Amino acid sequence: MAGAVCCVCGRAVTAFAWCCADCAQEYHLNGYATWPEWSKFLKRDEERRRYRRDSAYGEIALSDLHAETAREIERAWYGETSD
Repeated sequence: MAGAVCCVCGRAVTAFAWCCADCAQEYHLNGYATWPEWSKFLKRDEERRRYRRDSAYGEIALSDLHAETAREIERAWYGETSD
């Protein structure tokens, strides 16, 4: 899985950077408070991606579970199953 990447172009960056030097210069991304909304959105999206990557917990799709386990979860969530 990829490590830290630029939230604009996807190039590798250091773990604490959100954008590469080229994008920072081209789009004037110096100081997060002055970033345009589109770039803040991309930064938050990259932040979520890194959190999911580094999190000890992973998401498991209901369709990936054994059928009986999936039915139990559906009953707990929705009170019914889709048999």
